[in-house]
Amino acid sequence: MNQSRPYKNVCYAFAAGVSACVIGACNQAPSADSGLAPHPRSLPHGAAASSRHNGSTWGRDDWGDDWARLRRLPSGGSGAGQPQAPRSEAGQRAERTAARSTIPTRVWTVVLATFAEEGHAEAAANMIQQLRTLAPELATPRVHRTSKGSLVVYGEYESPRSPAAQRDLQRIKQITSRGRRVFPRAMLSRINLRSAQGRFHPLELLSVRKRYPNVDPLYTLEVAVWGDFESGQLTLAEIHRQAEAYVARLRAAGLEAYFHHDDDKQLSSVTVGVFDRTAIDPQSGLYSPQVDDLMRRFPARLVNGEPLNELIDRRRPNRGTRVQRPMLMHVPNL
Repeated sequence: MNQSRPYKNVCYAFAAGVSACVIGACNQAPSADSGLAPHPRSLPHGAAASSRHNGSTWGRDDWGDDWARLRRLPSGGSGAGQPQAPRSEAGQRAERTAARSTIPTRVWTVVLATFAEEGHAEAAANMIQQLRTLAPELATPRVHRTSKGSLVVYGEYESPRSPAAQRDLQRIKQITSRGRRVFPRAMLSRINLRSAQGRFHPLELLSVRKRYPNVDPLYTLEVAVWGDFESGQLTLAEIHRQAEAYVARLRAAGLEAYFHHDDDKQLSSVTVGVFDRTAIDPQSGLYSPQVDDLMRRFPARLVNGEPLNELIDRRRPNRGTRVQRPMLMHVPNL
């Protein structure tokens, strides 16, 4: 890492974690080690790990009623719980190459109107119909759905300063109907195109949510994060590249790893494993043995490739620091 670290102060341990939704506290002693540690048993490649208490024993890869139904596992427990055959070296190289995401995370568009109330999707669709009369010169307006509502948008641009974006914005603002401007407040805004269209790389964390839209809660263990933290040292493309390269290394080691790019926060996370509600015991709040196994394999949450210290008690800084541990987070919604 560059010697000029934008996060020297341990308080950045909390700033670096803005992409993670932390579930519970770590229930193991902190460790200064980083990277992959020796482990008693490896996870099957491509199989998510979780467990549920069954009497006095813990069943491996038991996803509970939710997963048994969704994955349609046979009663004998075969299916996703079975380790796959070892991959060839050529196959591993292909997977590492495929880890690079080529689908743009976000694009710029002209926002014509926004709808956030109940029935927003229908309201946006009705506006599309009305625009055929009000603004027939707009040939291809469309509805863009988000988790908070619906937008009526026009066009896709790489940058808000591109000639095409500025030309279309000014043209749209000049459209009139019965002597009044139709879109006086039109503006350029960045939207998540892939979330709306479901265009996800298979190693992207959102692809997991697409496969299991109705599993709630749905967890994963965040083990690393990359970001610039306003230092000016890392471009967004480099942040993406670093996270995706780490995912490729973990996949080559047989771990179910994913990357998640949050371009608004300029952060990229790397997570391992996928867990349902059985990841946390509802009575004790303790993690399942499978989550604990991963915590042992990843004793430190990496920030730009290095362990980061955090204050043991922010109210009492004199208590010292400890290595920040990986965090169990919710898989984001689409």
